[in-house]
Amino acid sequence: MSANAIYRFEELRHIADKGGVFVLKIDGERDQSKSYSVVLTGGGLGDNEYFHRDGGDFKELIDDAISHYYVAIKK
Repeated sequence: MSANAIYRFEELRHIADKGGVFVLKIDGERDQSKSYSVVLTGGGLGDNEYFHRDGGDFKELIDDAISHYYVAIKK
């Protein structure tokens, strides 16, 4: 699989290039409505700022994490 096949890869790569860390966890032991976890830290978010959410739609979680990042760095 190429990097471009990853949903919103270029934006995630940009956040990583700024020092951010992005984690997508797929948990087969959880109910499907909470089987994905997304965590985003660093990259200008500050020491006490981070994003963490669980849900059943990984694209929605990634969208929310990226939106959170851009709102947070503009503060």
